Amino acid sequence: MTSGTSSDRRAIAASVLLVATLVAAGCADRGESPSPVPSVDGQLPAGQLRIHECVIAQPGAELLLGDIVGPAGATLTVESITLNGLTGLEISEMYLLDPAYGDPIASATEIPTSEPIWEHRVDAVGAVLQPGDVRNLLLKATVDADVAGFDSITIGYSVGESSSTVDTLRSFKVASACG
Repeated sequence: MTSGTSSDRRAIAASVLLVATLVAAGCADRGESPSPVPSVDGQLPAGQLRIHECVIAQPGAELLLGDIVGPAGATLTVESITLNGLTGLEISEMYLLDPAYGDPIASATEIPTSEPIWEHRVDAVGAVLQPGDVRNLLLKATVDADVAGFDSITIGYSVGESSSTVDTLRSFKVASACG
């Protein structure tokens, strides 16, 4: 028996890479949640560590803000995405990206239109995840205040006739300076 599938190892590597990159860049602050947060029914864990990310941007800037969700425990459909504590950002699009096509995106000030991971994006709401799927949830936002952000993301989803939610562990602050 093997210790995990290649998609399991890829998902773990993507999560570790994302957290390591943020911590090394000094943009993230680890909280006190060392393990994935399961959803109410346990079918869609989200996040490995509590991450508070600060992104430097001015009003009018367009940003990509993201988080890792999964692996899915069953075939499920994403029904809704809610940003808790949203202030100063206008969200225009929400996508799921497959880390099999490139490095996950935590935040970016340029849209990677020529990258395979971007070319394989799907609309987040309505997307179907299969058991074991790990995805990069990505929000396209426009900054419309001097200080903006949100506290967490609630993902609503259904498995058959049942519905559930999961809150991510990532929060974002967008400002002209971080520190």
